[in-house]
Amino acid sequence: MKPGGSLTRAALTPILAFATAPGSLNGTQQVPPELGLAEIPLFHSAGHADQRVSVIGSLSGAMFLGIDQVVFVDRLSQQLVFLNTDSGAVASAGRRGDGPQEFKSVRLLARAADGSVAVWDPIRHRMNLVGIVNGKGVIGEVPGVDKSALRSRGIGMTEPIARYEDGTVVYEGRELPSTPMFSPNTREPGHYRNTFSYWLAVPGEPLRLLFEGLGSELFNSAAGSGSATQDVIFGHSLLHTQVGEFVAVSQTDLGSVLVFDRSGGVMAEVPLEPGTAVTQEDIDAVRERRLATNADQTRQIREQMQGQDFPVDIASLWAKRRDNIRTTPANETAPPIDRMQGDLDGRLWLRLFRPGETGQRWQVWELGGPRLVFTLVLPEGEAFLDATGDRVLLRARDEFDVDYLVIKGIAR
Repeated sequence: MKPGGSLTRAALTPILAFATAPGSLNGTQQVPPELGLAEIPLFHSAGHADQRVSVIGSLSGAMFLGIDQVVFVDRLSQQLVFLNTDSGAVASAGRRGDGPQEFKSVRLLARAADGSVAVWDPIRHRMNLVGIVNGKGVIGEVPGVDKSALRSRGIGMTEPIARYEDGTVVYEGRELPSTPMFSPNTREPGHYRNTFSYWLAVPGEPLRLLFEGLGSELFNSAAGSGSATQDVIFGHSLLHTQVGEFVAVSQTDLGSVLVFDRSGGVMAEVPLEPGTAVTQEDIDAVRERRLATNADQTRQIREQMQGQDFPVDIASLWAKRRDNIRTTPANETAPPIDRMQGDLDGRLWLRLFRPGETGQRWQVWELGGPRLVFTLVLPEGEAFLDATGDRVLLRARDEFDVDYLVIKGIAR
């Protein structure tokens, strides 16, 4: 894991000292509390009068824009819905399609001070600013960035992970593959990790390297012209999130989260707890789930392709995947976290990875210090989306796999 420039361990010494400061994990003060959520929600989308809110096709992302202001994305319609939970007012922008006011795969990226949001459409490779003017959704274009300097360094497959108020964007880039995507596989069988880098794109300035690290642990089974690749079971990964005007990055096997400021310097280092030892039962459960998914996908494709020609031997392809799943190695210790999220208040949320647990457990950090404030435990069936103050934005899903947007208070 390499921050941009020549950051040394000596330069990090003051930052590392925060890990043993009072109020931190290893400090002398009382351990921060473990909290839960109030049973009665402050808001539940099922009860809203507008069907854009009460009938969500598939909730793919949501964030607070204020204490009573929320925006969410319906994946089925590719629509952004802006909601005032106090007044009930609703406005929407975008829809599924190929036009200038339409999206193919819209994803929330960052909030702006004026109440608009930056969104990214990875299929169309386009960034937009979306907001509400006079009660109607407005979609504006964002100027593109010249990334030829990245291509000249062998960096491809770039996408934005953060956007700041002045238009600065942080891009994640992956090294270009040495062979074309559809050429015969030349990678040696076994364990490997791709290299990723993060770049600051400040308007009017050259691109600047922020950080470089290793992505997810992968296992490749090469067989002639075909191959199959799976994530290593309980493998480590590379995580990132925007936290206000900062960006946090963690290569989970290195024991901390680095928080970078607008200049590209490290302003905080958040320590991670040790990973959890896994049992053979945990490993077997993951392997069985992957085999079941593989079988379901094989069956669905066969049903869809009946009576049609297909240029790939489906049976051979899925057999290779099945064999790869059976031989993919597993780590003895799970990564400490598997997700990060910045909230409206500039706090960093880290989801602890605990194999076998049915709910979610999140550590909440204030970056000034940094300081662990509390741990929040979410029950099974409720997924964290965002937070502000003592309010948490959640995705709830019923027994029919219907999505709902829910706001609950933190029970102290």
